[in-house]
Amino acid sequence: MAESIVLALKNDSIPAWLPSPENIVLECLKHGRGPSNIPIHPPDGSDAAIVKWGPAVGMSEARTQDFLAKQVNEDNNSAVRVPVVYLAFRHNNVGYIAMQHVGDRDFTRDDFPKIALAVKHLQQIPSPTSAPGPINGGPIMPSVDLLEEHINALLAYKRWPWRVDFAEKTGIPLSLCIDDLHWGNFRIDSSGLIYSIDHARTNFLPLAFRHLSLAQGEELAMMLEEPLEDTEATQLWPMRLASGDFNMTSSDSSKALPDSLRALKGDHYSLFD
Repeated sequence: MAESIVLALKNDSIPAWLPSPENIVLECLKHGRGPSNIPIHPPDGSDAAIVKWGPAVGMSEARTQDFLAKQVNEDNNSAVRVPVVYLAFRHNNVGYIAMQHVGDRDFTRDDFPKIALAVKHLQQIPSPTSAPGPINGGPIMPSVDLLEEHINALLAYKRWPWRVDFAEKTGIPLSLCIDDLHWGNFRIDSSGLIYSIDHARTNFLPLAFRHLSLAQGEELAMMLEEPLEDTEATQLWPMRLASGDFNMTSSDSSKALPDSLRALKGDHYSLFD
């Protein structure tokens, strides 16, 4: 292959039958240019892995999913499981994540109580770092203070009078924010185990981000919306105003970057490292 494989993660539990990264790339290319999810089976067809691949598939997603899986899967009493990540790499600016195939069916509204318990369990996972963002990937800001500074600079640039004030900058732990809550991102297997299967937009962030994602999400997110204290409700409005433009690589947000953050701004592909 002209472009080299850049390996981001290789799990000790990787199945012996899983193809090499080079052969995974070739198998995926048989299905077009992506993005897509394809199954890969061993010769005897007894098991399967799922390969998620495409230009927007990030290694930070793989690392975050791997972290969450290790937190919940070893607990037999856990209300939720996360698919094991076997292998993650990039090739020619395309990301590939090979993971455990799970679940026999998607969830429906009738399963809402089970999903609510699963989400609550995930939200209780402590952040391993004080840096907001996914696990070890993308253009992460090194502190909550700088994240707050960026959002407030954006609000000022847009001439909005409101500002955010994140309590987490005083040392309060960051919260797990699952920013893509919908029915299809949960599966249940024949034994009744519940799986949370997509973590492309899962990050450890100030609690205000979780409130925003629930308030602006799809049906499932709105069903999970939490009652807010007065101080939390006050944060929600400026978060809504800033959310449309907040992006470390967008031109509008770049204009609002404080000087202390400008050197940290990533390029497009750094989002997926």
